[in-house]
Amino acid sequence: MRTAAFSLAILALAAAGARAEEAQPLAGPDTQFLAKAIQDGMAEVDLAKTAEKKASSPEVKRFAERMVKDHTAANQKLEALAKKHKIEAKGTYGTPPLKPGEEAKAEKADLSKLSGKEFDQAYAKEAVEDHEKAVGLFQDEAKNGKDKEVSQLAGSLLPTLQEHLKMAQALTK
Repeated sequence: MRTAAFSLAILALAAAGARAEEAQPLAGPDTQFLAKAIQDGMAEVDLAKTAEKKASSPEVKRFAERMVKDHTAANQKLEALAKKHKIEAKGTYGTPPLKPGEEAKAEKADLSKLSGKEFDQAYAKEAVEDHEKAVGLFQDEAKNGKDKEVSQLAGSLLPTLQEHLKMAQALTK
């Protein structure tokens, strides 16, 4: 009987420890990384949806479709990890709200005023700049992140971002 009670006590402690571990919020750079990556990913999808409608070049339209698909999938993974670490959409632990920022909204507004080849060139240029920043952000987190799960996710998404950068650079030529 004592053994059963002892075993139950050990299991309860282990379960409580696991729950406590899951509930641990991130702090510092890992939190900031997730927030920035989610914001930028949402902005990328939003801008790409505009490009799907406004682009005149079939190559730019295909690129935009790929951005929507890939960044939506990446955002789902990033958002799930943020949720696991108690980072809320309205902002948590000093992070901004998890939505595109004012700069992204301004970029979209500026691009929306363009059309035809002018739009295609401006969108491609913007995609290069955005992906250069994203590659740097994800490389830094993959290399220097303190939370193993966040760092691993950054590393796993990095090759796709690098591929996007090459694709965007090809569109500018």
